Amino acid sequence: MKSFFSLCLVLAGVSAFAQSQYGSQTYVRRLIDCESISQRTQTCMTNLDSTSSVRLATQLSHDACIPGQSFQINGDAITVMKGCRAQFMAEGLTSFPQPNDEVLGNMVSYNVTCESISDRTATCSTPLNHIVRIVVGQQLSNHACIEGQSYKLLDNLIQVSNGCRAEFIVTGLQMQSQPMPVPQPQPLPPQQDPLACYANNAFGSYANGGGCNAFGCYFPGGDCNAFGCYYAGGSCDAFGCIRPAPKTNQACN
Repeated sequence: MKSFFSLCLVLAGVSAFAQSQYGSQTYVRRLIDCESISQRTQTCMTNLDSTSSVRLATQLSHDACIPGQSFQINGDAITVMKGCRAQFMAEGLTSFPQPNDEVLGNMVSYNVTCESISDRTATCSTPLNHIVRIVVGQQLSNHACIEGQSYKLLDNLIQVSNGCRAEFIVTGLQMQSQPMPVPQPQPLPPQQDPLACYANNAFGSYANGGGCNAFGCYFPGGDCNAFGCYYAGGSCDAFGCIRPAPKTNQACN
């Protein structure tokens, strides 16, 4: 009776699995501000354990951000130059998610039972979106389970043959259907700019390292856009500002 039930499971391509622990790595999407101040070259790191992709998300500067000319991406390093100031979007694994990270999934392990009944080839599914490792946790058959011979990964499935029956430990990425909410940082209180004024443009006067645009004047390393002004390392969008700064040039009055 047990063999018949197992045969039905395998022929249907369904496997029995149970989740087990695998570290604490999380797959996240992270926004990184990287700024070339006064045309100087600046390198910013994603600070992810493993970076899978990085792309330009939002240009913050008047100077153009052009791949290969005013910014370069090399693995987990972003280099900006020639006045390019931009927000970049990185995805990858981290053991220490930051408050503003968007959690997309987790690296987990499952115990998956897959059986080749009467030496027939069978495939078994897993709950994972991308498998990175498979090992035999417990062999259930007298026939040997040898990777590449009697079991292997086929796309994102486990394939067994030649009588191999085993409980496999598969490790991989399990994506979430919806991002988990992450806590938002508390905004810093407005601060007075301690630096003296040194320049003017058509929009106003500003302190060393700051600037003024059509949306207001900002402090060194910050910026202003249609949604507000913010300090270095912050941002503003339709949902609010991170590290908000007052829209002012009072330090230059």
